[in-house]
Amino acid sequence: MLEMAVQRLEKQRLANFTGICGSAHSLPFGDAAFDETARVLRSGGRFSSTEAAGDPDRVKQSELDKLAALAGLAKGESWSDLLVQTFNYKKPVTRAA
Repeated sequence: MLEMAVQRLEKQRLANFTGICGSAHSLPFGDAAFDETARVLRSGGRFSSTEAAGDPDRVKQSELDKLAALAGLAKGESWSDLLVQTFNYKKPVTRAA
């Protein structure tokens, strides 16, 4: 999937990305590096999850809400249609010391 995504972005002549494979439990990035997952999410950054009907690994909104709250993320907007649901969460803005 990563290789396919990289190929699609390169085909569109985009260069502001890097395809990196890693475990979600220990992403190879420093804290507050960019807008992704709670540990590496920058202040005010957003985490977005899209879940598809029929996916055997689908996570319910109630479970995502619980996990996001445990990570200190605030619930944001969500969208749904017949086959997919997208949920957004935001890391609170913190002031630099």
